[in-house]
Amino acid sequence: MTGKIISGIPNLLTLTNLAAGLCGIILIMEGKLTYVGWFLLIALVADLADGFTARLLKADGALGAQLDSLADLVSFGVFPLLLYYHLAGLESELNKSLLIVVSIVYVCSAAFRLAKFNLSEDQTYYFNGLPTPAAGLAVFSLCIPYLYTPAYGIPLVWEMGHWSSIAVLILAILMNSPLRFVAFKFRSLKIRDSWPQYLVMLGFVICIALFGINGMAPGMMLYLLVSVLHHFIFKY
Repeated sequence: MTGKIISGIPNLLTLTNLAAGLCGIILIMEGKLTYVGWFLLIALVADLADGFTARLLKADGALGAQLDSLADLVSFGVFPLLLYYHLAGLESELNKSLLIVVSIVYVCSAAFRLAKFNLSEDQTYYFNGLPTPAAGLAVFSLCIPYLYTPAYGIPLVWEMGHWSSIAVLILAILMNSPLRFVAFKFRSLKIRDSWPQYLVMLGFVICIALFGINGMAPGMMLYLLVSVLHHFIFKY
């Protein structure tokens, strides 16, 4: 009995990820956006923790992998896209039909990417295509200036326009592209072996230090840039 309880911990964390995404969606539907970022953070932490815990407890399996993808589709596919749809509709003059099309393309791309990931055998030090959680964080980062005023840092504000819809469509394409993106699993602690990971982490710290929470957007741009350059220059 104890063994079954312990082996169920990773799945419980995955369901926490799913529940956090659902709570975020409910808050968006009710127009209460103050805490949506916290629920995305909970979903992200739970998503990172379930895989680590499964490997630690040697409880990883097919059920956990399928459940994880289903949770990610809600928390990093539907949740951030719905937030973008809601804010873009309120804060810009973007055509509703355009936003609906962008939403359909993004969520379908996320679902397709997650299904392909479940069938892949080896994506340890890189991901084939932009990971759905990273894409979801990038979409969320577009919305940050409309949610929070940074407590410190240089003001960094932008208006949602057609460029933001193009950015979301690019993210949808990248999720199912042949490009390989950096995974934060280190070959070793040596800089020469894991410099992309160190570079992205350092860049994120600098962006947050300079711009506060709004630094998440340039931090995500750095992640995309480092991954694409590494793909073409070093061929992994």
